[in-house]
Parts: sequence; C-alpha cells; structure tokens
Amino acid sequence: ALQKMPADVSGFTLVQLSDLHLGRLVSLERLGWIVDQVNGLSPDLVVITGDLIDRDIWQEEAFGQQLKRIKARYAVLAIPGNHDYYAGYERFLELARRSNIAVLRNQRLVFAGAIQVAGLDESAGRSFAEGGPDLEKALAGNDPGRPTILLVHSPDGFLRAVARKIDLQLSGHTHAGQIPPVDGLLWLIYPYAFGYHENGGSRIYTSCGTGIWGPPMRLFSRNEIVRFTLVRR
Repeated sequence: ALQKMPADVSGFTLVQLSDLHLGRLVSLERLGWIVDQVNGLSPDLVVITGDLIDRDIWQEEAFGQQLKRIKARYAVLAIPGNHDYYAGYERFLELARRSNIAVLRNQRLVFAGAIQVAGLDESAGRSFAEGGPDLEKALAGNDPGRPTILLVHSPDGFLRAVARKIDLQLSGHTHAGQIPPVDGLLWLIYPYAFGYHENGGSRIYTSCGTGIWGPPMRLFSRNEIVRFTLVRR
C-alpha cells in the first residue's frame, strides 16, 4: 500500500524477474516456461533487475524470441547487472533490443501518468563501459508527490533510497546465497540480503533470483517470479 498512489491507478501490477543468467545452463524450454508464468500474471509492467545474461550465453536469437513473448500492458524494462557487463554490455543491449526490452541506465520513465520507475546503472559499468550508478541523474525530474520505484541490481545502496524517500526499491544479485553457509554469510555483507524490508517509509524487495549462478543447487530458498500489486493506502 502506497500513500502517494493515485486512486485511478490503484491496483497497478508489476512483475519482477532477476538474475536469469541466460547461458548454457538455461534451456530454451526453461526460459519459455518462465515467460509463460509471467504472462499468466497479466502484468502492467515487467522489470528485470540485472544479470539477464552470463559469459557463456549462447543461442541469443532463440533466447530473444522467447523473451519477446513477454506481455505487459506498458513495457518490459531491464537494468544491467555485473554479469551483463562481464558477458559484454553491447551483447546485453543487443539481446534487449531484439527482445523489445527497454534498458534503463540512470534513467527514469513514467507509466499510467503516475508510476515513476527509475533504473540505476551497475557499479561494474565504471570499469567496462564508462558508466556506473548515478542516483541524481536517474531521479532527475522526479516528482516526490508520486510513487517512485527504483531498480538497483545490488541491494547494498538502499539507505540512499531511504534518504531520497523512494517508495519501493527492487533488487537482486544475492540469490539468497543459494546454499549454506553462503546464505548466512550474506547478512554480514548485505543488511537487506533477500526478501521484503521497510525503513523510514521506504521499502525494498531483494529477489532470491529467477535463475541461478554457478552450481545448479538451492537449499532453504527458491527461484522466484515476484508479482506486486500497488494499491492506494
């Protein structure tokens, strides 16, 4: 529930995917199943919070055909993650282009005349593409009286969002640790390692990841597709 949510757009639905890590460990059938699940949720907006691809990505054209099937009322958005840079930023951009996915890199868009969505670049961009996160640029022109959603690959910058009174930050990156003891050690690095948290009127959801990285194993967490319904408080 958001106090700033206009009554006429209350019920806006958003689906978050994160850390798909498309590569040799991801089959076309698996990606197709994920797309079908997303479409079954009838989202107004779909966001991908980084690490869409990995270094060993293959069959980009076939992956793109599957991703292009995602249906959202307004748009499908993505921000880069560190692995998107490791795999090649231009490669990431090309897959996004052929999949009709709009990439936000320190940019902001407005949907339904009220929902502000800002996407922050990944810090790896400083080394690979003369980029890097710029929160001020991403929020340029932002209306504090309207709901704001901030897409940030890693959850470690949430306090900056709190200071700017961001309503909801969506992140990923951590995979909830996938297996012990990494899942426990995450909390020593990230105060908001996974799940839903609130701080000073701002909220963050850190996805456990739609995909996996490294060994195809999980314990005490699950891959997830997350659906949010934004309503007026």
